[in-house]
Amino acid sequence: MADYRPISLCNVIYKIASNVLVNRVKPFMNSLVSPSQNGFIHGIQDNVIMAQELTDTIRISKCKKTGLTAIKIDISKTFDRVK
Repeated sequence: MADYRPISLCNVIYKIASNVLVNRVKPFMNSLVSPSQNGFIHGIQDNVIMAQELTDTIRISKCKKTGLTAIKIDISKTFDRVK
């Protein structure tokens, strides 16, 4: 019992406490987050946000009757060689 160090339990206690807190707050998060917030919301991916932004930009450019240029760059294979 001389080697017992309570500090070693902090990581486990922290994980338990944070999970309890998250599970209590999670049901109320939808009412606390602004409807205009898109990032860091469960179920919304980056591609959905980009599609919404593109749709809004197209709509605005049609209303203003201005030109629109869009560029799509595929960088999915950029980091294949990194180990």
